[in-house]
Amino acid sequence: MLIPIVAWIAGRRNLATGADDLGIAKQPSWITEAFAGVAAAAIVYLTTNPYIVINALTNREVLASNFGNSLAMYQIARLGEGFVRVLELTVEGATLPILVLGVIACVAATVRRDRTIAERTTVAILAIPAAIFFAQFVLIGAGKPGEYGRFGIFTNTALAIATACCVMHTVFRCARWKRYAAGAIIVVWVGLFGAAYLMNFHLDATGRGSRVELAQLIANQTPAGDSDQPPPTIFLRSEPAPYGCPPLDFASRTVQLVPARAAFPPPSTPEGFILIETDNAPDAGVGQPFSTTTPISWANKPFVVMESTDTRRDDR
Repeated sequence: MLIPIVAWIAGRRNLATGADDLGIAKQPSWITEAFAGVAAAAIVYLTTNPYIVINALTNREVLASNFGNSLAMYQIARLGEGFVRVLELTVEGATLPILVLGVIACVAATVRRDRTIAERTTVAILAIPAAIFFAQFVLIGAGKPGEYGRFGIFTNTALAIATACCVMHTVFRCARWKRYAAGAIIVVWVGLFGAAYLMNFHLDATGRGSRVELAQLIANQTPAGDSDQPPPTIFLRSEPAPYGCPPLDFASRTVQLVPARAAFPPPSTPEGFILIETDNAPDAGVGQPFSTTTPISWANKPFVVMESTDTRRDDR
């Protein structure tokens, strides 16, 4: 996406500077450079992901299954709901001041007529991809859980850069110390929102997160080696992943997937079982200041655990 934009901007800059009139060798058209850049990017991608080419030639069923799973997860539907959900996750990922000031800065930079070529280049490289990513974000955003917010990282970054330009630019005609103070306040504000994420990443990285604790709890409930009683069957509501499943020994115990909307327990459920699913209740804290919940993060995710007929919440 960025490659054609950069090639187009470079072509316009050559026209604006009159490179041909200065005796400089004629440059390839921006379309030629864009195609060359995209081809080079495709070669690098396929070289670093050779399994795509290998499976396309030797095992197309695996590749089709992979793409099918991705398409099933990301379907375009309910655009209004998707827009609202994306706004919630953008406030959570970038904070409300960054969202508001970033949008104001982008609009102001777009309507200004006295921008230099360098300014126009910066705005285009930042705003065009961010708008496209945001549109994709909205198209498939309906009903998505909190961790879907990671797809907004480019848009959030663009908003942060635009906010910095908005606050620190001399267009405000105020004293330099006031601009610096405003910038410091925004940095501290964002830091307060991000502190919980850093804390949960630290807990997860040091083996004190919810996934490790839940794995130890399950291991302690496994019958001893000389016992004839089999270990409890583990049911999951989603495919095994760091945000929805603790580290388990899949080779020594039975793990079954129960679709999210399916009734539980199934008719053939054994007497001893453990149902594990992600606790999505923290999504209620999306966008709230000084919240200790981290809905976008996979680290230290709370779980709901159901053991046989006993239901309890594990918020560690």
